[in-house]
Amino acid sequence: MGDIRLADYPARLGDKQMVVVDHTGPASYVSGGETIGNLNTQTGIATQGLSALDFVDIMDISVSGNYEIASQPTGTGSRKTCKLLWFFSGVNGQGVTATQNVAGSGMTVGNVGTIAFSGGTSTVTASGTFKVLTATTGTITITNPGVYTVAPTSATVTGTGGTPPTMNTPTLMSILAQVNAGANLSGETVRLRYQGR
Repeated sequence: MGDIRLADYPARLGDKQMVVVDHTGPASYVSGGETIGNLNTQTGIATQGLSALDFVDIMDISVSGNYEIASQPTGTGSRKTCKLLWFFSGVNGQGVTATQNVAGSGMTVGNVGTIAFSGGTSTVTASGTFKVLTATTGTITITNPGVYTVAPTSATVTGTGGTPPTMNTPTLMSILAQVNAGANLSGETVRLRYQGR
C-alpha cells in the first residue's frame, strides 16, 4: 500500500496544507480498516509533509469500480492516524465468502492449504487459504475476494495434509459489505485528499 502524490501538492490553505494522492490498497487488508497516518510510513502522511490530520477525504470509488472506501477518524482533535474501510461497491460485481461444511481429518497442524473457487461468472477469480489449527479444523482466509456477478459453484481445499475439509457453496458478499481480512487490495487505487499541518 502507498500513496503517489499529485504534482501540484502540497497546497497551502492558510496555516494548513492539502495533499492529494493516488492511494494503493494494502496487500493484506486488516479487519476493521487500513490504518493510515504518520505513525505508518508505508502510507505516511509524514512522507507527504504532514504531522497531523484534520481529515481524509475519499474523492471517488476505486479506479476499478469494485470498491467504495470510507474514512473513519481514530479520535477527536488533532489526529495522527485514521482508518480507511474498504467495501464492495457492487458496480462491477461482488466478492465471495466461503465457510466450512464438513471437518477434515488427519490434517497436519501448521500447514497452509489453498482454496480454489470454480464456476460462476467473474472478471476476477477469488482465492483463499486454509490454515490448519488441529487435525480436523482450521482458519479460512479469503486472500482475493474476486469480482463476481454470479457466485462460484464450488470451493475446494488442498494442501492441508490428511483429508481436507469440504466447503459449503460459496456466496456473494452483500454490496457495501466490508472486505474480508487478508484480502489483497494491492492492485486497487483510490484518490484521497489529506488536510492537516
